Amino acid sequence: MLNKPVLIGMFFMTFVVVVIGWFYPVAWWWYVLAFGTFFGSVIYGSFNINSQVFVPAVCNVPVSKNVLALTFDDGPQPDVTPRVLDILKEKNIKATFFCIGYKLEKNQAIAKRAAEEGHIIGNHSYSHSYYFDFFPKGMVRKELTKTNDLIKKITGKFPRFFRPPYGVTNFSIADAVKMEGETVIGWNIRSFDTVIKDPQRLQERILSKLAPGSILLLHDHQPALIDFLPGLLAAIEERSFEIVPLDQLIGEPAYSN
Repeated sequence: MLNKPVLIGMFFMTFVVVVIGWFYPVAWWWYVLAFGTFFGSVIYGSFNINSQVFVPAVCNVPVSKNVLALTFDDGPQPDVTPRVLDILKEKNIKATFFCIGYKLEKNQAIAKRAAEEGHIIGNHSYSHSYYFDFFPKGMVRKELTKTNDLIKKITGKFPRFFRPPYGVTNFSIADAVKMEGETVIGWNIRSFDTVIKDPQRLQERILSKLAPGSILLLHDHQPALIDFLPGLLAAIEERSFEIVPLDQLIGEPAYSN
């Protein structure tokens, strides 16, 4: 299993190959193998939040009951999120919205409504920058605190759940998360709703991955979600699965004082 100690071990072995090569002839493919294995593992660990290499992330929960948590990223989106809230209210389903800070500033009323209706508001960074994984620890922490303060201002509660943009993790993100006392939330059902445009194919993908204790990732900045979501919720219910709040599923509080 790839984890932080294994990664450190790979780095050490790569260093050993370099040292040996400094004093003795070493075939070129040993360098390729050592560096390729190490950097390949770093890339895999960074872009696969389930790997747990850089930071512990809750991606699913081992339970026997047919329950799962519903999460939405990248909102609030004024032309989509309110409609999503309407659908969830009609079904009496509580979800978690991982919000982007700059969108929160512009759409505070939407987030306030979501919180008042019993949904969890989580942190999804302030900028959601394409270069977030290159930010130093100080910048990552600033993104976290700025968005946390916004959520506290809107909801009156300080959030504890953080989902990194794109699910990318590294040492800088790990350090910042630890300093802020955040719980990193991943997923084990990635819908790819930003890529798959065929509703039937999208639903089949999600349903094929349903398992007890799952965390489902959707995006509430996708207009197609408005028409897609009711059918998906009905199909999940038909398969005898219950959607429960994320904090209930993982057994951790969503907010702190």
